Amino acid sequence: MLIGYTSGIFDLFHQGHINYLTECKKYCDFLFVGVDSDQRTALSKGVGRPIENINSRLKKVSEFCDISFEKKESSWVYIEKIRPKILFRSAQNPIIDQKENVKIIYIPYT
Repeated sequence: MLIGYTSGIFDLFHQGHINYLTECKKYCDFLFVGVDSDQRTALSKGVGRPIENINSRLKKVSEFCDISFEKKESSWVYIEKIRPKILFRSAQNPIIDQKENVKIIYIPYT
C-alpha cells in the first residue's frame, strides 16, 4: 500500500484546495492530511486567523482524503510516525530541510 502525507491550513476551503488534494490522492492508495490547529494557524497567519475553526476545516478536508487530523506539531513529527512513502507539497512551498528519506511530489498551484 502506497501511503501519502500532506498538510496545510485549508482556511476558507476553495477549489484550489480541492484540486490539490485530488491530485495528491492520484499518487497514493492512502492519504493522510494534517490540518494546522487554530493555534498554529494564528501563529503563522496572524490575528483573526483562522477564519474557519479546526472542526470546520477538518470536515471539509476529510471529504478528499482517507484520514485528516489536527496538526499541533511540525509535520516531521507526524511523518516519523506515519512513515509515508510520498510527501506532497505545493510547488510554491518547497522543502528546504528534508529530514526523512521520502519521495517528494510537488503539486502545481491552481
